[in-house]
This record gives sequence, structure tokens and C-alpha cells, in this order.
Amino acid sequence: MARTAQLKPDVIVIGINTLDNETLDKLLILKKTCPTTVVIFADHESPETITQSVKSGVNAYVIDDIKPHRISGIITMGYARFIESQRLEAELTKTKLELSNRKVIECAKGILMRQKSLSENQAFQIMRNMSMNKGISIARVATNIIDVFDLIEA
Repeated sequence: MARTAQLKPDVIVIGINTLDNETLDKLLILKKTCPTTVVIFADHESPETITQSVKSGVNAYVIDDIKPHRISGIITMGYARFIESQRLEAELTKTKLELSNRKVIECAKGILMRQKSLSENQAFQIMRNMSMNKGISIARVATNIIDVFDLIEA
């Protein structure tokens, strides 16, 4: 694993008779620590093995009858799938963060609305102005408001 992280290969190609749990575990660690394209050429398969290999970060799993003229295309497809999965994971992470921030902002707006008898728009404008004046994100302002309110209410 350390060597893989050091080399940072674009593609890892594995030729194996049967994919075992130990290899799948190592691939999962690789996926988490040093994501890269993984293409497996195997002699045997099972639905469970293929499902586990996808969860472990395998981008292409080819069984039997490997024809040399197809290898380049298979690796290219695996690489394209890897790039797309990385894009989707980044988008999911960003969306989760945005949703989390939105929940925090809504909570802080609610606190301001109750404590200061403000409209939703007024509460948001106060947070927005504070964000701009302090040079921090509105989500950070909202978190600070919630923290202060929790401290006062405790």
C-alpha cells in the first residue's frame, strides 16, 4: 500500500485466478487512502465477488478469454469509470456539505427570529451582513449563533 501511495499509478491491473477477501480488503483500503483505477482480469467470478469488487473500488472486472487487442479498451473504460465515480463522489460530498450548512443556517435564522422578533428575511440579512463584515462564511456565522445561544441557554 505504501508503495502504491508513493508511486500514485493511473491504473492498477490485476491478473488473478479467483478474487479473495484479503485482496478485496486491500483494494478497499487502497480506495480510501489512494484512489486509483483498478482493472481485474480473473478466471472465475461469482455475483458476490463482483458486488464486493465494485464496493472495493474495482472499475473493470473481466472474466476469462482475455484477448490482447481488447486490453487497451478495457483499461480505458476502467479509467473513465474511475474518473466518473470520483466526480460523483466529489459532487455527493459537496451536496452533503451544502445540505448540512443549509440546516445550520435555518436553525440560526430560527433562533434570531424568536429571540429578536425578526422576519426570516431580516434574520438572514443580519447573518449575511455579519458574514461579509467578518469575512467568514454564512454557515460559520450560523454555527457561532447556535453556539452562543446554546451557551446562554445552558
